[in-house]
Amino acid sequence: MTDGGTIEFESLFGMYDITKWHAATGGGEFIDGTHYSYSPFRMRYRIGTTVKLFGHVVYDHTYYDQPAEPMKYEEEVKALIDHYNSHRINDVELRSISVSDYGGDRKYIYLAFLEVDRIEVSDDIVKYVLDYLEKNPDCFLNGDYRLRIAARHTEVISKTETTETLDWYEAEYSIDPGTKTINELYLSPLMIPESVPSERDFVKVKRIELRGNKINEKQEQALRMIYPDSEIVYR
Repeated sequence: MTDGGTIEFESLFGMYDITKWHAATGGGEFIDGTHYSYSPFRMRYRIGTTVKLFGHVVYDHTYYDQPAEPMKYEEEVKALIDHYNSHRINDVELRSISVSDYGGDRKYIYLAFLEVDRIEVSDDIVKYVLDYLEKNPDCFLNGDYRLRIAARHTEVISKTETTETLDWYEAEYSIDPGTKTINELYLSPLMIPESVPSERDFVKVKRIELRGNKINEKQEQALRMIYPDSEIVYR
């Protein structure tokens, strides 16, 4: 197998399966329900042998070649997750936190939130993150990373035995932690309302990029009223 060197022996009719493991593993861990990953991570290997008879494991003598080590920022990530879970926005789940530390354009932090289908909710999430940055100046989020916040939701609108059609809601913000400026906002059309939500101020955004199909006239009017100073472009 192309996973680091694992070799598998199978009988013709599935009676037995013997696997000699040398499988590369990695990819982070879950902290209170939120997946955290840090790259570059230290590669580990699963080593040993497993035996299956008629699909059931009857022998497993495998181990990992080195103990797991705490990932960089792990304690700070846990503090952020704990804080968000006690201040949830509309009960939205913080699904994952990813840190890429390769440098240049590959040095970023990515926060992903799920079940967000309204721009008001994504705006509240961004306000929460900006407030957290302000109140925790020594937090890893305030480092020299590019910070991206993604708020998403998918909805099945039709389904057959082989295919399904989805409605895709997405708002993705690109933030400069140093200046607390939102440089870009990527929007799918379904996130844009046809009327301006009443009695609220939205965070300021320099540039808005619309993804997918063009929006209708009411949506465009609402978007320009919500973000009057933003450059709006179609992708």
